[in-house]
Amino acid sequence: MGSNPLAGVDTCHRSKCAISILSGPPKHRTPIDNPTYDNVIVGAGFPGINLLYSLRKLGYRCQINESGTDLGGVWHWHTYPGCRIDTPGFIYQLSIPEVSETWSYKEKYPSADELRAYFPMWIRCLGSSRTKWRTETGEGPVTHSQLFIPCVGFATELYVPEFPGLETFKVEVCHSASWPKDGINMKGKKVAVIGTGASGLGYLDQPGPHATFEVAAEECEALFVKLYDRGGVAFLLGGYNDLLVDEKANREAYEIWAKKTRARIADPSKRDLLAPLEPPHPIGAKRSCSEQDYFEMFNSPNVELVNLREAGHGTAAINSKEIKTQDGGFYPEDAIALADGLQQFYW
Repeated sequence: MGSNPLAGVDTCHRSKCAISILSGPPKHRTPIDNPTYDNVIVGAGFPGINLLYSLRKLGYRCQINESGTDLGGVWHWHTYPGCRIDTPGFIYQLSIPEVSETWSYKEKYPSADELRAYFPMWIRCLGSSRTKWRTETGEGPVTHSQLFIPCVGFATELYVPEFPGLETFKVEVCHSASWPKDGINMKGKKVAVIGTGASGLGYLDQPGPHATFEVAAEECEALFVKLYDRGGVAFLLGGYNDLLVDEKANREAYEIWAKKTRARIADPSKRDLLAPLEPPHPIGAKRSCSEQDYFEMFNSPNVELVNLREAGHGTAAINSKEIKTQDGGFYPEDAIALADGLQQFYW
């Protein structure tokens, strides 16, 4: 197979740049005061690792700077219970023979733990003149490179709502993007989960090729029911070509989704909030989250749903032991799980 493009990886831990992966010939492995590289890459997730491999294969000497303590990007940071991908695992594999020939996921929809186990495979299988970029990484050395390649993603800083008194809550407050690696024992505790996006759904949920829409109503419903039962992204991507551009087709898809979902929710008030008859937005206009028993979870007597968007119900303050809403309600809690996502930014 020839020389391995990912051979020669060194790691070092620093205060502001926790990992620095150097890719170059063996003679360059010894650190120097002001090393010079062809390329400096920021971010050791999927894009950064793929770029390291590709550039190294072309003979370039590269360095990856990563703020985390390990490879994986977003999958290094997100360790909350139930975290997993909602698309088939092969989509989360890079087409690099040195790894793909010896690795396969155990589950169709791998958990975050399995994705974190995927990245060490790279370590196992991973050789002028003044340049344009001068890079400083906290206490690390200054490096110079012809290219500076940020692969940091667009959602890397966790978002914490400015709830008055949040810092006074005396028990557990955890964000989905900074969950303790040893986990938290929530058994028998009353936990407030703030947020119902992908991370909130994952935490709570743990225990195209066809023609256009102009077909008979019975045929349309049969197709969408089949796709709904199949799960995953099939409901949106396996249906009609005009589902995302034709209002009638989109509305029909939503009504079938709502009908199937509402049947899973016993409480009428929760049913109207979680799967309203009138769509809050066109289905598919926002990223849909795959789930297993998420809606059934709301049928449990110990699960309460509070709509903070409803007039008067917004969070007013948090004290040492409870959450207070604007309508005067008090919710004593043993722990708060912040599932509010990440700050988004663009280069």
